[in-house]
Amino acid sequence: MCFNIYRISLPIFDIALQLWDFGGQDRFRFLLKKYVKGASGALLLFDLSNPVSIESADDWIKLVRMHNANLPIILVGTKYDLVNPKTIDNNLSNFLVAEFNLIANVKTSSKTGRNVEGVFDLLIRDLLAKAKIN
Repeated sequence: MCFNIYRISLPIFDIALQLWDFGGQDRFRFLLKKYVKGASGALLLFDLSNPVSIESADDWIKLVRMHNANLPIILVGTKYDLVNPKTIDNNLSNFLVAEFNLIANVKTSSKTGRNVEGVFDLLIRDLLAKAKIN
């Protein structure tokens, strides 16, 4: 488990997101139940190079929404640089977005930087829209 702060400056004000990374490991599930209580949003990551990693996504979505059924969540496929985009099966990820009313399904690469900041921007825009702040 690790913690980080992501800061972004907007024309009107500055925003700081507290990021808690639970790594998807079962040994941290008991902690997650406490931390999601005050969450404003979530990023649910899975490994695009390992299709099995998305199979329990529905369980994680239900877990992070246990205190807020409408918690904004973005489904984030990682390691885009390691896969052939033509071989990515979007069926399950698209189903999850529709079934659980997720904000989006975004493919990212930490190595190349592809869509990494865009994920945070999407979450911030969604939170600001729900708070009716433009």
